[in-house]
Parts: sequence; structure tokens; C-alpha cells
Amino acid sequence: MSRHKTNPAVQSHGGVLVGSPAHQILLALRPAGAYLEQMQARFGQTASHHLVRLRQLGLVTDVPGRELMTLTETGRGLVSPDGPLARAKTLINYP
Repeated sequence: MSRHKTNPAVQSHGGVLVGSPAHQILLALRPAGAYLEQMQARFGQTASHHLVRLRQLGLVTDVPGRELMTLTETGRGLVSPDGPLARAKTLINYP
């Protein structure tokens, strides 16, 4: 038996928790990708950890010959306007 209780309100898609730093990083990469230094400036030193995990999940990739991180097709599908992790569906809570 697990010592940790699961919260049914917490949603996960593709191994990424809604609202988590990894989710926010995916959203930040959506327009055109970003360099590691940009991600660390925006999200702190833990950005590297989250990017490694997102790469392992197949959601982020490196552009060969550059230090640019971009979304894979799977990652882009998750955070596209119609995707389950879209900003409008997950992080904007207008009354």
C-alpha cells in the first residue's frame, strides 16, 4: 500500500502534470524553441532537469549542431491550442 495519497483532481498527460514546471517549459518552447540559457533564466537551474525528463518522454529534442531545444511532434500536439495541455485549457482560469 502506498503511503502517498493520489489527488484525483491532478491531471497528467503524456507523463506531464498540469501546471508543473515541465508543463510550463513545454508551453514556453511552443513558439520556436529556446536555448538552455533562456530556459534557465526563466525557470531557474531546475530547467535542465525538466528538459532531460521531457527529452526522455520524447516531447523535446535538440536541434543538431545548436544548443536549441524544440518540441517534437508529440510534444507540440500536447500543447497545441487543441491539445490536452493547451494553455487555455489548463492554466487560464477566468471566472
